[in-house]
This record gives sequence, structure tokens and C-alpha cells, in this order.
Amino acid sequence: LLIILALGIVGSVCGATYINSLPYTINESGYYILNTSCTDLDDTAITINADNVVLDGNNRVLDGSKLYNTSGIFINGHKNITINNLTIKEFFSGIYVANASDVKIINITSKSNDYGIVILNSFNNILVNITAMDNYWAGLKLFNASHNKLINITVLNSKYGIIIDYNSNGNTLRNIKT
Repeated sequence: LLIILALGIVGSVCGATYINSLPYTINESGYYILNTSCTDLDDTAITINADNVVLDGNNRVLDGSKLYNTSGIFINGHKNITINNLTIKEFFSGIYVANASDVKIINITSKSNDYGIVILNSFNNILVNITAMDNYWAGLKLFNASHNKLINITVLNSKYGIIIDYNSNGNTLRNIKT
């Protein structure tokens, strides 16, 4: 019983850390499992401030309140991160990746954000099995983002669909549906 109580808001079982409340900041490498959803969150849901992180969304939903400068997931300046199995909606950006490399975004639905997924000043990232729909400006935006792989991407009902902008070279796009 003491072990269960000690787990509190974030517990660690079998090497995984469970995220049980939001917003949450990841400051250490490791394997994290989202164990809760949120509705109308007025802040960035999860900030990743470490290298070598796996975030398993556990098929949960991150739901924001459409406030400017909020994200479902925010990464700046880190590498070797995997985010998977998650629905993100109603943030300014569903997932925001800046100054990062070797980020894998897999099995994500990003909907009703201003931007579904933003990759900024980043390289060697992989996006696979992404559905971005009903995002106001764009489902995906790459800005100064090179040598990324976008595979099995569906973008629907956005003003600009996919934006590949300024100095975004050498990207591979396969099986893209708009």
C-alpha cells in the first residue's frame, strides 16, 4: 500500500514513468506512459526537456483551449525522442519541435489546432502514420527543417495543408494524402 501511495502523481513501475496529471515536464531521459487525458487545458500539456525520451501516448487525448503559444507536446533543443499513439487537439500547435534532431513522431492524430505539427530548425526527424485534420493554418509545417522523412501522412481541411518553407531541403515524402 505504501508503494502505491508513494507513486502519487508520477509513478515508476517496471522502468516506465507514468504521467498521471497535466501539465507535465519531462526533465530526464526515460520511458514515459501518458496515463491521463485532459480537456480544455490552458497550458502546454507536455514539455520535453531531455534527450533520449520515449513518450507513449497510450491512445490518450490531449485537449487544449486554443490559447496562443500552447502546444500539446513541446520540444526545444533535444534529440532522440519518440512520441507515439496520441491524439492532440485544440492547441496553437499540436506538436512543436524546434532545434531538435532524431525525433520520431508515430501514430499521431493532430486535429483542430492552428498548426497540427511544426518542425522548426530541426533535422533527421521521422513522422510516420500521421493524420492532421481540421487544423486552421496547416496540418504540417517544416521551416528550416532538412533531411526529415514524412511517411503515410494524411492532411485534411487545413488552409495550407503541408507547408515546406525556408531552407527545408532533402526531405523525403512518401504516401502523402491531402
